[in-house]
Amino acid sequence: MEKISTVIAIFPCGWYNENGDEMLYDFIMTDKNDKIPLYRQIYHSVRRAIENGNLKKNDRLPSIRELSSSLSLSKTTVISAYDQLCAEGYITNRPKSGYFVAADFENRPKIAESIEDNSKKEREPYRSDRALFV
Repeated sequence: MEKISTVIAIFPCGWYNENGDEMLYDFIMTDKNDKIPLYRQIYHSVRRAIENGNLKKNDRLPSIRELSSSLSLSKTTVISAYDQLCAEGYITNRPKSGYFVAADFENRPKIAESIEDNSKKEREPYRSDRALFV
């Protein structure tokens, strides 16, 4: 039986945040042997980075041409990923400036903090206006 090796491309790039500081990211991973389409892999990598706070609001993303050439993919693949992220409000396209993070997940409450602990609250017994017949 022939063993197939999986190649994962990691995209280290020099992006710049809103202050002009260079930022290096290596979270965009693609696996050409995976069953998940490549545009979805890019989409999930960027979305996860935004939701985890690795990318903050107004951080600049690489251009379509930069990302496609660095990952050796077609521009259509990157456009599909960016279009989906734009449609869901994670990023925005500023004409002649590029793509920027639009969603702000920095100040969101932690999952544990946002869910109330209802297990310790007393519950009222169920009451019904109808009589039960046995």
